[in-house]
Amino acid sequence: LYADLLIGVTAFFRDRAAFTSLERHAMTRMARLMSEDRPVRIWVPGCATGEEAYSIAIQLSECARKNQQPINLKIFATDLHHGSLQTAATGLYSTKAVSELSDELRSRYFDRVGNKYQVKASLRALVVFSPHNVLKDPPFTRIDLISCRNLLIYFDEVAQAKVLNLFHFSLNLDGLLFLGPSETLGQLNEEFESLDGRWRIFRKLRDALLPGATRLLPVVKNLERPIVYRSKGFDVGAAP
Repeated sequence: LYADLLIGVTAFFRDRAAFTSLERHAMTRMARLMSEDRPVRIWVPGCATGEEAYSIAIQLSECARKNQQPINLKIFATDLHHGSLQTAATGLYSTKAVSELSDELRSRYFDRVGNKYQVKASLRALVVFSPHNVLKDPPFTRIDLISCRNLLIYFDEVAQAKVLNLFHFSLNLDGLLFLGPSETLGQLNEEFESLDGRWRIFRKLRDALLPGATRLLPVVKNLERPIVYRSKGFDVGAAP
């Protein structure tokens, strides 16, 4: 029942047109933010088995590579389902799962392992996988981009409002929010500029604490070190 209730539909570069729009509106800007001293921080809530997090890592890495910029990127990919997180951390995918990727991208970011493909260490090191409940756990902060697509549609209005307020709290000024095509900002329309109405890409307009935001923040009951999913041979550090 636990597995059935948690929807895990995902794919590499799911909705190709959405990623094309994300590249146009976000990736060049994100690449410009990166320097040896300034990492780009991205949060992917509801990451399932990791394809979306890896897709964003590939897309931004490609943008940085084309502009001959250093890659200083940390993606925090979170989910409730431990099995999905372990799959994501292992980074081993079927031939069908990577079939939509070009031969060039498969060669650059994956190693062939039998009849499957495994993400290379250089790509895996950019992503930290960790369990997280967006309704109960404290949000990540100082984030440049949140990609949360097709998660809010499973929440009622109260839960959606809470999560969106927390996302606003998490984002840096001018940070970007990437939602699913059927998801909206609710009462936060005035706090964001719409960069793409079709594919739901928004830019945070004000670095201000919204009324009620602190009330909505989850209470931290303990400060135990979070679980970080690792894969043999990878050393990815710990989630903040």
